Amino acid sequence: MKNQEFIELCIKKITGNIDDAGLTKFNKWINESNENKKEYEKLKFLWENTGADNLPKLPDIDDEWHSLTERIGLYEFEQKEETLLSKTKAFFNSIFTAHLKPVSAFASVVIIAIVGLYLFNNTSQDYQLTEVITQNAATEKVVLPDGSTVTLNSGSKIKYSNPFKGDLRSVELEGEAFFSVTKSEIPFVIKTENAKVSVLGTEFNVWSREAKTEVIVKSGKVELSSELELPEKVILTENQLSIVLGNHPPAKPKSVDSDYLLGWLDAKLVFEKTPLVEIVDELKRHYDISISLEDESLEAYTLTGSFKNENPDSALSIICLALDLTYTKEGNGYIVKQE
Repeated sequence: MKNQEFIELCIKKITGNIDDAGLTKFNKWINESNENKKEYEKLKFLWENTGADNLPKLPDIDDEWHSLTERIGLYEFEQKEETLLSKTKAFFNSIFTAHLKPVSAFASVVIIAIVGLYLFNNTSQDYQLTEVITQNAATEKVVLPDGSTVTLNSGSKIKYSNPFKGDLRSVELEGEAFFSVTKSEIPFVIKTENAKVSVLGTEFNVWSREAKTEVIVKSGKVELSSELELPEKVILTENQLSIVLGNHPPAKPKSVDSDYLLGWLDAKLVFEKTPLVEIVDELKRHYDISISLEDESLEAYTLTGSFKNENPDSALSIICLALDLTYTKEGNGYIVKQE
């Protein structure tokens, strides 16, 4: 529920100006979560502790609103969020209509003060930009502000605001991560270098490196689009995969075995017609080692296979055997070459 609608229902309930339809909506909202109940109690507390007695004169409401925003440091906020505040002010006209119980002019000012304090508390809230980076040969599980979880693969990074800002749960990703998103009416969006993934609540994997984004859905449904906001979008459901290359629209979804392809969650290395250059990069991150290809012509070789708990030498031996290649160890690194 939007803040504006929430404030309107709460104030009408507190002042006894709520109609049957509004009461039904209020009760439904208040029973959705303990957080909603706490927010209502916060507004109610402000109302009951404003000291509304013995006012010598009835002030002008518009003047009081402007004065309030300046006194509590909201004037600059008002300029930036003029629409929000104008709608909030307009609300007061709606609760003082003829078919509702009248409220005194002083009560009007008190309500303005309450809403002002509530907006101040919720807009001046400290937003901390959180960044989590995993090193090579490491993974990490992160719990987001809404309770969603993110498992970061090696050599990856996410950034997000804590708490999430406004009516959007937004995360930026570089690398690979598996998301288990808590269901909510508030959209959850993952932004990569060249794509955007939008969901409401589901489990899925996002891999994004060098202007290539791949999404695999384990359960639920997600929307994949280009970061350029091209009109072409795709909807992915359980066991489907799509890729966004560069500035192109997402590819048509194809059916896959998500459990198999997401083997990295069980410490497996899984490749599905994967170019050797990407395999090498993955090995470098997974084992935190140096690997290079002797010849650029080897980059286009592709491989399908799965490895678990292999040391670097064993993994390279299997890969090279499958591709009729060989490798040598030089210092702390490896060089893959033709036989």
